[in-house]
Amino acid sequence: MHRIRLRPIITSAFVALSVLTAFGQVPTVSGDAYIQSGANASTNFGALASVVVGPGTGTTQNRGLIQFDLSGYSGVPAANVQKAVLWLYVSRVTTSGSIDVYDVTSAWAENTVTWNTAPIQGALLGTIPVTSVSQWVGLDITSEVQNWIATPALNHGVMLIASTQPNTTIAVDAKESTTTSHQAELQIIIIAGAGGGGGATGPTGPTGPTGATGAGATGPSGPAGVAGPTGPSGPAGIAGATGPSGPAGVAGPTGPSGPAGIAGATGPSGPAGSAGPTGPSGPAGIAGATGPSGPAGVAGATGASGPSGPSGPAGTPGGQGLPGNPGATGATGPSGPSGTAGQGIISFSRAANIGGFSSPEILQFNGNGASQTEAGCGTNLTACTLTVVPVSCTLKNLRVWSPDALGQTVTFTVKYTPVGSAASFTSGPSCVLSSGAGNSCADTSTQPAVSQGAAVFLTSTWAGTLSNPAKLYATVQCQ
Repeated sequence: MHRIRLRPIITSAFVALSVLTAFGQVPTVSGDAYIQSGANASTNFGALASVVVGPGTGTTQNRGLIQFDLSGYSGVPAANVQKAVLWLYVSRVTTSGSIDVYDVTSAWAENTVTWNTAPIQGALLGTIPVTSVSQWVGLDITSEVQNWIATPALNHGVMLIASTQPNTTIAVDAKESTTTSHQAELQIIIIAGAGGGGGATGPTGPTGPTGATGAGATGPSGPAGVAGPTGPSGPAGIAGATGPSGPAGVAGPTGPSGPAGIAGATGPSGPAGSAGPTGPSGPAGIAGATGPSGPAGVAGATGASGPSGPSGPAGTPGGQGLPGNPGATGATGPSGPSGTAGQGIISFSRAANIGGFSSPEILQFNGNGASQTEAGCGTNLTACTLTVVPVSCTLKNLRVWSPDALGQTVTFTVKYTPVGSAASFTSGPSCVLSSGAGNSCADTSTQPAVSQGAAVFLTSTWAGTLSNPAKLYATVQCQ
């Protein structure tokens, strides 16, 4: 299943009253695969659901390859790329450690690349520590993405190798994954300029390739979000559940066996058909030899009948008759009804500079509102910075990133209210962002359900005084 998520980054006021206009996009993965040395050096692994990396030494080594489609950035100046972060979802950890990310300097194709035909490994872009499974890990590759956008012919993607810590062995989700469906992401933040009213809206992100057809009907388009600048189309809904199997037709007599075809995926078992008619009996076996006659009695007057002589031995049984001819195959039963449609994904996002603010601070998703406390929301709604949830869903996958050194450790929490009330608040996904420049945090495990008409916002708390500027970019999904 392919997913494309575009994250708009809304403008925020700086202390110097300058305006930053930004737009975040996640381009689609155009190819992902891994290559393996040793006995499988000529085997292609481009259609699997995982990209295996490591170990970095020995007879059997694995290296990952990932490439993104940046055709939608044609005409965008490379200097307008403020930040580009490569995100990978760790689906398996055999040996923890770190993986190195390299530039690729020659072309390759997902469905044909092997260890023997591997592309050329370029410069080291950075190292990503990996310690546990089921988490997102990221690396800032802004300079590399700027080069790709400036010269599209240089975009051959990246190579993942366990070289700094060669015993590291992990797997990350590929775009073919249907279990967790967390393919690699390249989060690009485009800025239009500083000062004045902001530049023109950035280009629409590229349409991802069509995913595999699910068993249910395609989900409906997502509901309209809160009014704002026109953005790109929302992602397609998740495929609905498989509909029930139709009843099996009456089984006909068995036909002759054909040659064995290639084994397909096992489908659900249908009910057993009625038994076909029994074939005709085979011909009778050859009669056994007749036993010897008993001895003749002494001739004389006819007297009473003597006792019967013993029976002769039974003859050898005849062989089994040949089976009857198989009957014709019965007709196929009707198809079952289609499954119900699945639900799409809605993204809430916010960009802001909280430098100079006081803790705690409330920030509005998909807007530019900000206020200091929650206390006035029950009596003075003009003091609240809330965003209405357009459809019942599950809040999940909070991510926060800052390009600046904040000067303090900041805790970010998504809070939500009951429908029709702004007087009480419940905490949802939460993560802690440390002070260093370029740091990020995420919470993918906390997943509360919220109702249509509820309100959500992002709260931030810290101790002491923040640096200025202290810019941040935050997103959370509603699925």
